[in-house]
Amino acid sequence: MTLSVFDLDKTLILKDSYDLWHEYLLEEGILSEDFIAKNNEMIELYDLGKLNMDEYIKFSVQSLSRLNLDEISALMPKFLANKISHIIHDDAKKWIKNADHKLIISATPEYVVKPIANLLKVDECIGVRLKVRDNYYIGEYHKPLSFQEGKVEALKIWLMDKSLKPDKIIFYTDSINDLAMCEFADETYCVNPDPKLRQIAKERGWSILEPRI
Repeated sequence: MTLSVFDLDKTLILKDSYDLWHEYLLEEGILSEDFIAKNNEMIELYDLGKLNMDEYIKFSVQSLSRLNLDEISALMPKFLANKISHIIHDDAKKWIKNADHKLIISATPEYVVKPIANLLKVDECIGVRLKVRDNYYIGEYHKPLSFQEGKVEALKIWLMDKSLKPDKIIFYTDSINDLAMCEFADETYCVNPDPKLRQIAKERGWSILEPRI
């Protein structure tokens, strides 16, 4: 079997879903401009491959302090309709449709990734699994963290749990943060890659794809 593994943000969709989630919460009056400004500073570090994800998770979960799990779920349909449905790459829809076995793996929290995966008609996904206390998310997560080298570890565990031994793994991503997964995969496609990943892709002969909406 061939397994197609997809990064989510800026790979299958044009923008970062977690940023869009925070933008949506701002529009709903749940977050402040100060939170968004601090979040943007930390995302700049992510884009450079320098983000401390533990610190970011603790910070970002503050956005959920007023929302329990049921309230978050209730917000998701409008979030998907307003922020996600119109930014899916047309080519991404084709990649997903043509893949026999597929998985989305993302450093975005699972509560955001899973609804988007369902929208994309991908049954299996891995995201950051935040811990829950009293029906609220807290700033801790279940290991492994699906970020950088942790994506490879999370994928290996998923394959073991599913008793799957693919003959070939194809990986799609935009980000230098996914270099370990790019190297682990049998075939790598760099989708509108950031400058660091683009340079490495050219050096290693990885395919560069530049889809548009």
